[in-house]
Amino acid sequence: ISPDSKLVAIGGFTPDITICNLADGKEVRRIQGCGDTTELAFSPEGQRLVSSHVRGVVVEWDISTGQVLHRLRFDAGVQSARYLADGQRLLVARGN
Repeated sequence: ISPDSKLVAIGGFTPDITICNLADGKEVRRIQGCGDTTELAFSPEGQRLVSSHVRGVVVEWDISTGQVLHRLRFDAGVQSARYLADGQRLLVARGN
């Protein structure tokens, strides 16, 4: 759920990440993701989204355009990725 509680990001085993309006459930944006999403987290200002994936990928997205801002690759699956309070750094938890 976005910091302003207006949007929700939905992902899972399908490739797409869907961002919906919480008030009416309508789709705001569909992002072609990587699939096998383990976690989604909004940035503190609500303009970016980070997704973590079983295949060892972390992607930062621009919510307004759906474009990839950054992509990180790891040698093991990623369990979780979240923004730190400053919105400039990520905390990533990997699995073995």
